[in-house]
Amino acid sequence: MIYPDISDILARKEEQRRAVRRRSFGEKIAMLERMRERLAPLKRLREERRAKQKARRQSHSSGEEGSNRNCRIDAQDSLGAAPGWRSPSLRSALE
Repeated sequence: MIYPDISDILARKEEQRRAVRRRSFGEKIAMLERMRERLAPLKRLREERRAKQKARRQSHSSGEEGSNRNCRIDAQDSLGAAPGWRSPSLRSALE
């Protein structure tokens, strides 16, 4: 198998690491704060998704939904239809 040349990517990464090492401690802290601000919306969405999944699991464990089959279908929906779930054979096995 032939792999693409990634030496330019690795060189840019190393240069970025050197630039970060040259920064002062305060600049590194400011960089982390900016990163946290950019990631805050994603973190909020992840927490909301996890809360929904937890509520769904609790409702299934209390017997509201019934069989284990429903749990697998709900897990499929909450995971955003992972690639394995798109398989017609897996889908038909669950339905």
